[in-house]
Formats: sequence, C-alpha cells, structure tokens
Amino acid sequence: MNEAPAAGRATQLKRYWIAPDRWDEYMKVWERIAVIRRRCGFDIPFAYADRENSIFTWAISHDNFAEGAARYYADPERKAVSRTGYDPDTGAYSIDASRGGPQMVEDYIVKAEIDFVTPVAVP
Repeated sequence: MNEAPAAGRATQLKRYWIAPDRWDEYMKVWERIAVIRRRCGFDIPFAYADRENSIFTWAISHDNFAEGAARYYADPERKAVSRTGYDPDTGAYSIDASRGGPQMVEDYIVKAEIDFVTPVAVP
C-alpha cells in the first residue's frame, strides 16, 4: 500500500475480491464501515459491486488522510468489524489475529489492492 500524499486531498482506491458466496454478508459489514468512514471525515466518491467477477471497488478521500485514518482505526465500532490495525506514527498497517467477531470484514475478502490515486478531470 502506498503512503498518503503529504498535503492536499488524498484519494485511496480500494479493490477487493470478495468470496463469491459471501457477498450479502460482506455488504452488511461494508455498510457499517462506510458510516464509520464518513463519521471520521472521509468522503466516499463511489462504490461499485461487480458480483459476476467478485470484485468490489470503491474510493475514499480526506483532506488530512493520516488524521482521518488515525480516528477511523481507533474507532471502537470499526474494531468490532475488522482485525486491521493502524499505527499513525509510522503509517504501518497490521492484523490483530486476536480480534474476532461474527462479522469481520477480512473473512469475506480474498484479495485486496489499495493505492493512493490522483483524480483526473474528464473533458
């Protein structure tokens, strides 16, 4: 995963390959995650579900990505649905295998690609 840009609005493109038989469960957890992301100041410009190819693509953006990420990963509701941790001092992500629950987002994602991108105006 690339590091967030130092200044300006940062946008992160996320592509998840979802286990084909787990879409409904995944979407329930993702809806909870989307609410938490927005509460932490993130915009979600788009989200697309390609069930035929088992790919979920979405984007998040924030004026201060590191600050938003620190708030998001510290949120108790988010910790209830994800094992992923974040160290705001280093920008490093980790997995906390001891954290579990009935609907952890990592249980539905087979593969993930997450990168910072630059929006381009469409003429």
